[in-house]
Amino acid sequence: MKKVISVLVLAGALVGPLAASAVPASAASTACVTRREYRRVDVGMRKARVRNIFDTSGKRIDYQGNWEEYAYPACTGAVVFVEYVVNRVTVKDWVRGE
Repeated sequence: MKKVISVLVLAGALVGPLAASAVPASAASTACVTRREYRRVDVGMRKARVRNIFDTSGKRIDYQGNWEEYAYPACTGAVVFVEYVVNRVTVKDWVRGE
């Protein structure tokens, strides 16, 4: 019985990544920001539009008065930082992980 369970676990470990890679990028999870989505965001855009493009609200990491900075996870393991003043993009930055 233990051998059967080990074989099933191993099979699941091998098939899982293959099944996930067969899913087209457009149907993949949208909990992260792609390079294409990042390029669509421009200075001056409203925060709501950025949220719609990224399909995630991100996490506010700093704020002071009308200035806010949000972090969004990128699909490549990087992090996207966007600064807003009065709910409009003033700076965006794609930072690769180490």
